[in-house]
Amino acid sequence: MALYRSRTRAGNIEIPDFWKGWRNPVRYFKTLDELSLSLDGVHFEPVPETVIELEKTESESPRVSSGGLTIAEAKKGLALTFGVKPEAIEIIIHG
Repeated sequence: MALYRSRTRAGNIEIPDFWKGWRNPVRYFKTLDELSLSLDGVHFEPVPETVIELEKTESESPRVSSGGLTIAEAKKGLALTFGVKPEAIEIIIHG
């Protein structure tokens, strides 16, 4: 199994003092005119494609027994779902 991610081109734009303390670090604008921004002179470069090979496990989906999942089984299943290694999964249980 492999995950494939593709972006074609990207360019860096720096706008001094742009962040106005909005609540979310992502801000959407309908047009570049709202920012008084022009893309003239911005150097766009190709972005390399990313292919992540995932290791296969004994079972593509963890089995659920009457006793539920173990932490290791849950991590394996989540790792498959999100395309990361099981060691990258952290599970926090609040009691």
